[in-house]
Amino acid sequence: MKYALGLRAVVLGSTELTATPQIKLIDFAVKGMRYSAPTLLGLLAAGLGGQLDCQVSFAAPLAQIAPTQSISAPAAPSSSEALPAKVHYEAGKVLYHTGRLAAAEKAFQTVLLQEPQWAEAHIALGLVFQAQKKLPEAILSFQRAAELQPNNRQARSQLAYALRLQGDKEQAVAVLQPVNQQQLKTASAYHRLGQSLGQQQKTSSAIEAYRQAVALNPKFAQAYLDLGLTLQKNQQSQEAIVAFEQAIALSPQLAEAHVGLGVGLSAQGDLKGATAAYRTALKINPKNANAHNNLGLILAAQGKYADAGAAYREAIKHNAKLAAAHVNLGLALAQQQKFDQAISTYEQALKLQPTLAPAQEGLGIAFFNKGQKQQAISALQRSVQLYQTQGNLVHASEISVFIDEIQTQNE
Repeated sequence: MKYALGLRAVVLGSTELTATPQIKLIDFAVKGMRYSAPTLLGLLAAGLGGQLDCQVSFAAPLAQIAPTQSISAPAAPSSSEALPAKVHYEAGKVLYHTGRLAAAEKAFQTVLLQEPQWAEAHIALGLVFQAQKKLPEAILSFQRAAELQPNNRQARSQLAYALRLQGDKEQAVAVLQPVNQQQLKTASAYHRLGQSLGQQQKTSSAIEAYRQAVALNPKFAQAYLDLGLTLQKNQQSQEAIVAFEQAIALSPQLAEAHVGLGVGLSAQGDLKGATAAYRTALKINPKNANAHNNLGLILAAQGKYADAGAAYREAIKHNAKLAAAHVNLGLALAQQQKFDQAISTYEQALKLQPTLAPAQEGLGIAFFNKGQKQQAISALQRSVQLYQTQGNLVHASEISVFIDEIQTQNE
């Protein structure tokens, strides 16, 4: 049975900062010693500022956890009870994954006070510095890791990338030792493995395979692109952005990397940066349907529905089977009070993808705005069923309330 801990979970059985957290509670074993969940949770709570406002339980199943339950950090342990470096390292990974970069930095620095020769901890700290835009500090951390383990490919690769970001391209090239043919073959094998795992929806394993590929061949632009796309799918937006930037640095004409970067920047609220990324992608490949569609989303968010509609039409022109573009076009048309066209567009989206709940919902709202209440109710009821099947119970409930209001108006 699964148990919740903090915002994500304590990571078990992994030495990689980028590993996906596994959800588990009760006890945590380190080097033969066991530490209670409250102690670890207190460590995390301290790192998060004294309190974790999230789902949390020491023994209750996930289904029994109150959504608003929280816990404050206990008093700091005495020196005789000090937690070992491994625990701080695992806590640092959780803090990094949940975006608490300052707390993650503190955790990894604590690790290195206890274990200054731990190369992976230096790499982890370097990644935190890099995410904080502290390039000089990141470079020093990666350099120290490379000094400790000269054959550590991740240390060299991260050092080279940080140097490149700083503008020192010559030194970045010098850091990377020539990759032999066997390494290239192995990198390609890991890349193919990542693609296979991704097709099987084994996202975490795919990410690790792609990381192995780029560690063996730091110039493997396609592997960085696929890594970024998979990280994005796994809701690891910041790490995805770094991967896309690496792909672009290696292959500036890789249009999909610019599209992926745009998606990541948009998710962070940087619409200007996202727009620039999509437009760059379209300069490289004017037929890139995803770039047109995503650019339309930004235009719609700015209230430019006619321009957004034009962008969606371009997306459909280049990929008529892109159901999302049909839905988005329907929304843009509805915003312009063009309900007949919106209805036709939603129906086309549903022909392409019958289980597309937003299309069914949009169709119902368009019917309602036309005064066709029975058709609206039927379409909205189907959207409720789809949202429920897909696990979006909150929105399904909201639509059900709207249906009740329509039915009340008819009485």
